Amino acid sequence: MSDELQTTLNDSTVDRISIEPADLTIAGADRARFDQYYKGILYRLHLFENEWTVTPLGEQLAEAFDDAIDVEFDEVRAAVENDEVEMELIHRFASGGCLCQLSNREQELLTRSYFYLVTRTGHYDELQFDLDPQPDLLDLRPFLTSDVREERSLETTIEATLVGTEFVEDADFSEDLGRFFETGRDFYVRCSLVMLLALGEWVTTRPTTQPMFGELADIREIWRLLVHAEHTSHAFQAMFIGLLEAVREEEPIQPEPLLEMLIGHEEFDDTIERGLSGLTVTEGEKERSRLTQIRDTIYFGMAYSGNITVEIDNDVGSFTGTWRDVADRLQANELDGDPFQLTNQSERAYRQVLNQTLRESPSLSKSRRVMAYGALQLARLSTRYVQYFAKDELAPFVEWFRTANTHPGPLTIWRLLDDDVSLQLIPRATQKVGSIDGTAFGTTVAELTERWLVEHYFERLYEKMGESNGKSPQLLSMDVDRSLSFEQQYNNGRPNAPTLKFERLGDIFYELGLTEGADLSGIQLTPRGRKLIRAFDVNLGEDR
Repeated sequence: MSDELQTTLNDSTVDRISIEPADLTIAGADRARFDQYYKGILYRLHLFENEWTVTPLGEQLAEAFDDAIDVEFDEVRAAVENDEVEMELIHRFASGGCLCQLSNREQELLTRSYFYLVTRTGHYDELQFDLDPQPDLLDLRPFLTSDVREERSLETTIEATLVGTEFVEDADFSEDLGRFFETGRDFYVRCSLVMLLALGEWVTTRPTTQPMFGELADIREIWRLLVHAEHTSHAFQAMFIGLLEAVREEEPIQPEPLLEMLIGHEEFDDTIERGLSGLTVTEGEKERSRLTQIRDTIYFGMAYSGNITVEIDNDVGSFTGTWRDVADRLQANELDGDPFQLTNQSERAYRQVLNQTLRESPSLSKSRRVMAYGALQLARLSTRYVQYFAKDELAPFVEWFRTANTHPGPLTIWRLLDDDVSLQLIPRATQKVGSIDGTAFGTTVAELTERWLVEHYFERLYEKMGESNGKSPQLLSMDVDRSLSFEQQYNNGRPNAPTLKFERLGDIFYELGLTEGADLSGIQLTPRGRKLIRAFDVNLGEDR
């Protein structure tokens, strides 16, 4: 909305506003694509079949909206035909037509839409809001174990599959409705939304030491893989930032001597030993983001409720050994059963110490420690494959996840503990790096860095340049005198946001009356939200 229009709307002396095209533009080629954005949502929720046909679901929602507002359609049509609208009509429309004040009926129908409590049919004209919440609607197993998972559309992003909110603005047409239900897309979204709400309630009230996932066990395993991928991405990005900062300190320099300077240095080996035996996680009193608590609860089965810091004991000696030696030490003190535990060598601990180190001013010492802690995080993550994800019963979940993997990612590091295949997972790098002075572990880290941080960065940069006729955004460039110019800092020196973006999902929960606010970092369920998850017979822990 323009400042001029905002001023006009707030002017009590104005009784009508011109809506001629010259005076008011809702959308255009260079605007926010108002029409495209909302049209996409209407398709995703199966409210529209095409640009000319509303589904039975859309008809019911339209009727609920019409009942909620004190405006007749003829009044709106007359205003459009006259190219002006009276302020009285605007205020009357706003009093019942704003999203912040949905009627009970609108909330009920939209909740059913977002949770896909609708007829499972391949024909749009048969759609009805005829499903009620029940435990059977959280059973993902048939869609994980059947051949249909192999046919999951590759253009369907993992976010759209799990929470149904990604790229809604890009939808120009309705989906193959039969395929949508056959592949269980409705189940993936429904299970994900119910679990997020249920865990939001659990981390807020903490009625038990650990939640009992019950009907949500399958969707928990899918999300555990997703959180696993987020930790992997964070580690690779942190190492990339450490590498770039070292390049800036030392340029001009080639990758091989730079890696020798960082990873072949004794400070790298000392930091590895500190990370294996010298870290202590302490919990403070300030509450952590509840969304972060939800992620940890999915991954570890529990979560710190207070803010955490990692204390480092510098007097622990220096590490010597291989990647397998690191992995063996990481697993040595873990209890039997579920290996995912919140210890001083957990993914959460390494992620925290990485974040603490990244806050320091750039220096070679900082870069060495970032590379070391990032490498330890990757080693920690690689143990999860042999400990857990390689189990036969996890195969359906892993196969589902493989369709979303990109390198560098979990699959890049999962099998580094297998000596027969480790070098195949780091193609070409060993020819360049050779052996780093120091440890065998350091050589593996250098190989990973050379292939997936140095080479991969330039591969992606050249791809972007080939896809665009304009100037491609890049972090650094070479001047005519062969010196480097740093165009911009990578994401302000911090790893990028997690895999899933939750802002829109928070807004949705809030507008549906399921949460007290739109910010999921402070998620708190309303009575309506608690009633919904209970209707699915989900209770992660008995009340004290």
